[in-house]
Amino acid sequence: MIAAPREQLTRLRFHMLESIVAKQARAMNLLFLQFSTYKKANPFSDQFGKASAAVLDQFTSE
Repeated sequence: MIAAPREQLTRLRFHMLESIVAKQARAMNLLFLQFSTYKKANPFSDQFGKASAAVLDQFTSE
């Protein structure tokens, strides 16, 4: 039986969100290895926001 288009889109969205969550967890693990106090200090409410990304870019470009 062929799934309805809405079901296919729902499944795709679910798998994409799973992938995003897994990639964010991996990124946080890599950040912890590089900057062990980054997560403890929690300087940003959104760790994947623009401000956080800008700060990390500045530190990692050196």
